[in-house]
Amino acid sequence: MSEVKGKGTAEAPWELKTPPGTSDYLAYRDKENVALRLVRLEGRLACAAYVAGAAVPAYFILLDFEDGRVSSIRDFRYVPYIAAEADFELIDG
Repeated sequence: MSEVKGKGTAEAPWELKTPPGTSDYLAYRDKENVALRLVRLEGRLACAAYVAGAAVPAYFILLDFEDGRVSSIRDFRYVPYIAAEADFELIDG
C-alpha cells in the first residue's frame, strides 16, 4: 500500500484512489462535530447525522447495498428539509 498524500484538511486534502485504483479523489475531515447514528428511514438503512450534540438529526446519509457491500452512498447534508420532515427510527440503541 502506498503512502497517502495530504493532511486531511480542506487546505491539504488526502489524495486517494477508489478501491480498484481506477479513479482519483480528494477527501478531508470536516471541522463540525458530527455524530452518526444508524436509522431506518422510510424503510431504508441510513445514517442520521447529529451536529454539535443536537437532539434531532441535521441530515441523513442513505446507504444502498448489493451482495453484502455498500453499492451507493447518498448524502443529503445540503437538503435540510428532508431531515425536518423525515419519518425515521433509531436502530442502534
